[in-house]
Amino acid sequence: MMVLALILLAAFAALLAFQGAFELRQRFLARQRVMQDTHAHQLGPRDLAARLIKDAYQGLGLEFEKHMSQGLKKMLAIRLEKAALRGAPGQVALAAVLSALLTGFFAAFVLGMGGYSILAAGLGGSLPLLRIDDLARRRQALIRRQLPDALDLLTACVEAGLGFDQAFARGTSGVEDGPLKREMEAAVAAAGLGISRREALGQLAKRCGTEELTLLVASLLQADRRGVPLGPTLRAQSRQLRALRALRAKELAAQAPLKMLFPLMVFILPVVFIVLFGPIVMKWQSGGF
Repeated sequence: MMVLALILLAAFAALLAFQGAFELRQRFLARQRVMQDTHAHQLGPRDLAARLIKDAYQGLGLEFEKHMSQGLKKMLAIRLEKAALRGAPGQVALAAVLSALLTGFFAAFVLGMGGYSILAAGLGGSLPLLRIDDLARRRQALIRRQLPDALDLLTACVEAGLGFDQAFARGTSGVEDGPLKREMEAAVAAAGLGISRREALGQLAKRCGTEELTLLVASLLQADRRGVPLGPTLRAQSRQLRALRALRAKELAAQAPLKMLFPLMVFILPVVFIVLFGPIVMKWQSGGF
């Protein structure tokens, strides 16, 4: 049990390190974009080193991608698309290999558990994928939370007499800033480039990757194909989405006691037992009884 706990602790530390490095890279990219927009970008020694490391990492990722199978590349590309990350599949695979090597090295030479280094490497190699999946789940949760309000705006614009394309563009501007607004703006831009409504909405549903938005797009396309008025369809979909959001909130509330069981058993109850029975055990060992 102690060995397994140390391996899990090492994997958790590697996950925190990977998350910190990812957040630092995102901040660096955001600062780079701001500096490029203001035309005041000057490469200092630190920025130059970061640029060289980034270029080397991208080059190794591309070389790594050449030796990957098509199924693996497709799977990683889908995960990156759901998380709205710009990286290539080869970069994700390279990050998984580096994380596995670092975790296995830490377990074998730092913790002295050579027999468990393969298990530690397996846990470390899964950390980048777990991080990407976590980002995708958070993004989909934000999209689900924003979708009913965005659909209400779209419904109001359609019922006010605007066409669907104009209502979609007008409703996008009123959506709260977040992943849904960015994806809707991308769909509006794609429609402006001459892409058909069906293809633009299909790409929107694919990028978001949520079941609610996929059903909404299917309903809109079916109503458009059959000539059904969009106002009542959007109103019905809005009510259904709000009911699904309330149901999901109740489901999460029901899962809360089960999620609290592990921290209660591992972190809270042992401390309570130590406080209650620690003095008794110490007194017994000293021969006080």
